[in-house]
Amino acid sequence: GSSRRLRILISCSGRSGVEVGIQCGGVVSAVTTVKKRELDPLIVYDTESVSRKPPINVIPEHECLFSREYSRELAAVVASGIRNALVLPGGALTRYGILGHQIFNISPGVVGFLKRQLAAVWGVVGIRRFKYVENGVWVTNAGSQNFFHWLFDVLQKLEALDQRCSREMIARRYTVLVPDGYDSDYMLETLSAFDFNYYFQSSGECILVSDLAFIPDVSPTGNYRKTLVQGMRSRLKCRFEITLPASRKSKRIYISRRSAKFRKILNEDEIVQVMLKHAFEIVDMDTIPFREQIAVMMGVEVVVSLHGAGLSHMLWMVEGGKVIEIRAEDDMHNNCYFSLASDLSLDYYYFLAQKSDAKKSTQRADFFVDVGTFDEQISRFLG
Repeated sequence: GSSRRLRILISCSGRSGVEVGIQCGGVVSAVTTVKKRELDPLIVYDTESVSRKPPINVIPEHECLFSREYSRELAAVVASGIRNALVLPGGALTRYGILGHQIFNISPGVVGFLKRQLAAVWGVVGIRRFKYVENGVWVTNAGSQNFFHWLFDVLQKLEALDQRCSREMIARRYTVLVPDGYDSDYMLETLSAFDFNYYFQSSGECILVSDLAFIPDVSPTGNYRKTLVQGMRSRLKCRFEITLPASRKSKRIYISRRSAKFRKILNEDEIVQVMLKHAFEIVDMDTIPFREQIAVMMGVEVVVSLHGAGLSHMLWMVEGGKVIEIRAEDDMHNNCYFSLASDLSLDYYYFLAQKSDAKKSTQRADFFVDVGTFDEQISRFLG
């Protein structure tokens, strides 16, 4: 309730480092000195060529939708060192209060960047305490709270660090920093599968990091390193099979997006009847806890869904299972589930649907599905 101004003070002191503190009125408190030292490069992953098998039911007219993903060159991944990093309340990673471009795996545009920068500056008002970390690791980015991006951007990084850099991280006493707000059940459950030292930022806390290793995406978002996603699958299935028996008997699952804000099938009631006819269980992942989602999908042989994060649960399917994605008929960009199915050694099938509004993106559009053709195609896919 005070009208006094709150300031964050940053003082460069030559070779010794940087002093950071809070000034309220004429009183300076919570001063922390962040020491300087050189960072050695942390090589996370090497350059790699990847290839994928085409969809099982692809026809020549549709090759253009998938062909750009049939082969890719993935660049080497090297952690960038950020000295004297500040993690402001709310999890904004900055250097001297300025956001770095590294935190955006997808360009936000000028307006998006300015909005996030203003939010980060506003977060300074909420500082209540400081935490000093000497050697930190940053694995999240601006989109990491999304279920899909958490699993396949963040956890892929942790898998890479575990496979390639775990000894080095232990030797340097690195701490993986988890921003405030990253406390969903699926985040905490999956983090527990990795044996890293974590520090969870609390509300109102500013973390001062002397040497921060920023881990960029190990592959462009929506792409994967096959060794890593297969390693993740083995790790997570082992973790959850120990504590969570596969309680469901269904081997065929249809994942509904009925509860989602966007991207729904407008005539889904008719589609559900087709699914029931073919002995599918209907599941809305948005209405059940993460552990139950895993229980539903563990050991499933066939999954059908409209393009969306629910298809990430193919992780729990049996190897050689079938993934059937309902997708926009003109979309050659959103191939993350096609690529994932291939890298997990699953058979991928697709069914093309019409947008209700052709001007909208795949992410924002709703869809109509031709029921008769869908029924016919499902019968063929199931063999």
